[in-house]
Amino acid sequence: MRSNKIILILTSLVVFFAFSCKKSSEVISIAGKYCEDWDTKDSNGYRFSNNVWGKGPYQNGADYTACITVTDAFPSETKIEWNWPLNNGGVRSYQEIYVGRKPWDSKGTENSPFPIKINNLKEFKVEFDLDRSYSSNGYNIALETWLANDPDGGQSAITHEVMIWLHEGSDPSPAGGYGNSANLVLSGPSHKVWRNANHNSWDYTAVVYDTDYLAGTVDMKLVLNEWKRLGWVSGEEYILDLELGAEVVLGEGSFTIKNFIVTAN
Repeated sequence: MRSNKIILILTSLVVFFAFSCKKSSEVISIAGKYCEDWDTKDSNGYRFSNNVWGKGPYQNGADYTACITVTDAFPSETKIEWNWPLNNGGVRSYQEIYVGRKPWDSKGTENSPFPIKINNLKEFKVEFDLDRSYSSNGYNIALETWLANDPDGGQSAITHEVMIWLHEGSDPSPAGGYGNSANLVLSGPSHKVWRNANHNSWDYTAVVYDTDYLAGTVDMKLVLNEWKRLGWVSGEEYILDLELGAEVVLGEGSFTIKNFIVTAN
């Protein structure tokens, strides 16, 4: 009788374990359209955020709309769209997809390669294929990465903000000035390098392509190596994340992410 009980208990444990493993391995779909401020979901190692950090007094649904539509192929086939008032009050939103942990996040994305110290970096590239709307031009499309002296230090640890503008609209404008000594050779169209060494208490740089660069690859390691050569970074900073989004100032528009792959190690 006792042996039968043991067998029954073991059988129950095996069934429970198998059920638990099956349940934990199931992929939960996040497909849908998300239009609430700061809607955020993770899937496939990436995160989207309906980031409306500069909304000011405007009310969602009454004064503006901002939506992100995702499919089970996320981050591919993601559509980001917006409709803001036409007055220029600075950047209203940066609806985005990213890998890693932004300085304001409590936790990062699953299986993220970040943080990585610049001096330890072997590879850091971004592959992308995008479509954009032409209904308004009050926005850019940009890659962004944050550097910090402490990967767990939050906003107070930020040392650098590095942006790559793949599309430059009529607004916003890059911070700082260009015509500096950067000697940067990247894939894609010609570009200018902008810098503001004291922007919001950190160093801001932006590589701004002269014409749209919506499909291709950006080698972020080349960018950071050049910044190190110039003395703009020491190499001891930590790379926290890699983001792709639209900085929107005004008007209506959208862009679709057909492909987005971040490789870093």
